[in-house]
Parts: sequence; structure tokens; C-alpha cells
Amino acid sequence: AAIPNGDSNLTAEGTLDWAHWAHMGSTDFDHKAGAGLISDITVTNGASRLQIGSITSTASWSDGTPHSPVNATGTGVGAQQGAGLRFTVPAGTGQHTLRVYAGNKSSTARLDVSLSDASASAFTTSQTAGSTSLHTLFTITYNAASAGQTLTVTWTDTADASGGFEMLMSATLQ
Repeated sequence: AAIPNGDSNLTAEGTLDWAHWAHMGSTDFDHKAGAGLISDITVTNGASRLQIGSITSTASWSDGTPHSPVNATGTGVGAQQGAGLRFTVPAGTGQHTLRVYAGNKSSTARLDVSLSDASASAFTTSQTAGSTSLHTLFTITYNAASAGQTLTVTWTDTADASGGFEMLMSATLQ
């Protein structure tokens, strides 16, 4: 679903954990203090992490580390054509909801979601954005067939125009 301009309260939404990437710089990883369920981003294909700013869909939190409180930050981590932004969350037999705040500009980006035990079919979808950034909220409800599994989320820029990119801003886990 498209994300309207406005602020998301990660503390309220991420009852188990939340993460926000690139708050003060491209390598920043803010997350719910003491939780540690959502991993930091890895960038595929050896690409560099970019800090994306001036995002109109912002995030706030009051229970984070290393920065807290933070109000209405319009930042995210990005990468360009051929690169993917990947993170993981634990999966077991209990059902969880992961919300992923993503976007892209002047590009086509693909979301790939899979469980380590392949107990559910992998999910893939893509979106194309023109010269104006497109912000999207993906809501993923999941569980695995057995304990100790991992859900992997990858957001990949499959094609872009000059200056195009894909970005991940935040994720919350319930």
C-alpha cells in the first residue's frame, strides 16, 4: 500500500522490535533497545549504502538505540541498479507481522520474501516509480513450519534511470 506523507511511530507499532536505517549517515542502524530481532541491512552485489534524505514519509521513536528520542526523520538507506538491500527476522511456528517501509525513485524495484525452511512459497512483487519517489508499506504476515527459522527480505533495484535508486526506511515486527 502507498504510504501517505506523515509520520509513523515505530515505538508504538514495533511491539517486538523495530529498525530504522540511515538516520544520521548511510551506515546508521537504529533499533528498539534490547530487542535485536530485525537485522541490519546488507547490500548485495558489493554495492555501497547510500543515505537518502528529504523523505516525506517520516519515522519517530522513543525507545531506540543509539539515537533516541527521534522525531520525524525523513531518512533511509538506498542502493542503485543491480544492488539489493537485505535483512532478516526470526521465524518460528508462531505468527508474526512484519511491516516494511520501502521506496524507490526513477527505478523498478523488486521485493523478495522467503522462509529458510521453505515451508511457504517465496513471495515476489515489484513496483516502478517515475521521477517522483514512491513510498510503499509492505505488510507481511508469516510463520514457519518449525522453530529456529529465518525470514529474509530483499528489496532490489532491477532497473533505473539516471539518479534512480531503491530505499528501505524502517521495519516493525509484531
